[in-house]
Amino acid sequence: MAYQLEDSFWFPRELGARLAELRQKRRLTQQQLAVLMGRQGKCGKSLVCRLERGRFKTPSLRLVGDYLRACGAGFRDLLDILERYTARPGVIDRQGLAEVQKLVAVLPAPVSREVKKLDVKTAVARRFDGKLPEPVAQRVRRSRKFAARRLWLARLHHHVVGVLSLKPRGIELETEEILQKHCSKMWGILGRTRGTPERRAKELGELEAKLIASGRMKVELIREIQSAVKDLFERAVRQGFPDRFPGA
Repeated sequence: MAYQLEDSFWFPRELGARLAELRQKRRLTQQQLAVLMGRQGKCGKSLVCRLERGRFKTPSLRLVGDYLRACGAGFRDLLDILERYTARPGVIDRQGLAEVQKLVAVLPAPVSREVKKLDVKTAVARRFDGKLPEPVAQRVRRSRKFAARRLWLARLHHHVVGVLSLKPRGIELETEEILQKHCSKMWGILGRTRGTPERRAKELGELEAKLIASGRMKVELIREIQSAVKDLFERAVRQGFPDRFPGA
């Protein structure tokens, strides 16, 4: 995976322009400054010119220090520009962000926004907690899993709507909303209890009992919907959930 060298520090034009301002405040020409730096002749003036125009990408600290000293200035006069650079996300963070941006480019807009929001929030929290940047592959994998969950939940929503539409009588909106929430909770249980059948049966049983006890709808309808959710989840697993998107 290749990245451009812009991820590393190059002496920017903004710094060169600041140096030129400091020289001009002392009313010095480029040639005069070169002499004060101990670099006489045309080469000295050319060096100053290249530095001020940002064409000298990797000047030594000694060269910059000589320039500042000749102007009667110091490194403190450049700190605001330098600190704006060091305050930027590090190379690994920027690489991770670039890869996540590629991932979300193929997602529906609502899911894309959610993924980007979570990704930035997670990266900022790690920096705030003093943790090392998340490895690029791990960051992309986390974002992909989150996106896959959101896409499958959207598929689940439409799946439930499709099942309910086959009923002879229309289902009230309030009943549909209750069932949608119930199915989302079911999906969460199915996802986190893979490989633990006893725990799965216990949690699903408790969830079902709670809805039945509410008396909002017939037991037959609840169990028919739950069966449809389980079928969809098994289909998702066969397609590679939670690492792959629906239909991928």
